Amino acid sequence: MTPLESLVAAERAFADASRAMGTHAAFLAFLGDDAVLFRPLAVPGRQWMLDHPPPPEATGGLLSWYPIYADISRARDLGYTTGPWEFRRAPSDAEPLGTGHYVSAWKRQPDGVWKVWLDVGISCPPPETPHPQWEATPEEGAPSSESNDEFDVGAERNHLLEADRAFAAASAQDTVDAYRAYLADDARLYRMTHPPLTGREAREAFLSGQAAHLTWEPTETEVARSGDLGITYGVAQLYGEGAPPETQAYARFWRRLPNDGTWKVVLDITNPVPPAPPAE
Repeated sequence: MTPLESLVAAERAFADASRAMGTHAAFLAFLGDDAVLFRPLAVPGRQWMLDHPPPPEATGGLLSWYPIYADISRARDLGYTTGPWEFRRAPSDAEPLGTGHYVSAWKRQPDGVWKVWLDVGISCPPPETPHPQWEATPEEGAPSSESNDEFDVGAERNHLLEADRAFAAASAQDTVDAYRAYLADDARLYRMTHPPLTGREAREAFLSGQAAHLTWEPTETEVARSGDLGITYGVAQLYGEGAPPETQAYARFWRRLPNDGTWKVVLDITNPVPPAPPAE
């Protein structure tokens, strides 16, 4: 089993545990000590799960999911998976109560076990036909050695934060042009109520229809030891015509180009944050 296959196996084991022991117990079993969940802003994952046990009426619900795409760093220490999810009030229900897509970042622990570091998702209608499950391509499944490149992870985190802030500054001026400049050719966009935008034509059609502009400030980052895969997340503000700004949570996955060291976005996900209720 290659490292990428082991990452996908961990995701599938996580989903199997959700069916076998319940979602709450499965999350506690698979979350890393430093994991964050988006509820909708990023919160310490394990503590949030401990503070929010499921109510008795929700214990029979079933959250199920499976990976359709996965990627991993050359150091084999950081990776992510994504795919569709469904929630049923009871496992025997014919139709799901909710559907969408999840994105999970994973960190490999010193003992070699993968643990979830970040988990976020969107709600959107189900596809007309089911997505195919992830399968390794010959290139992905072929044995490969870990990167021997030496990177200063602290310095690379700073470089990635600078890239994310430069992206935010460009987006404040023109969000559509900024995304066109910073997205990788194979980037994936995730927006609430929309199916994932994974092709150039789909991304371009979505971006071209955007009249609002988005800016943000990263609050945390992580970078692989090989310096080729990184993640930022934080809080964004969406500004539209004649409307108050909408707060959003975002997570962004980056790839560092080997030829010139430029960071490019390979996955970008945002979630609106409901406004706080008025004070009584």
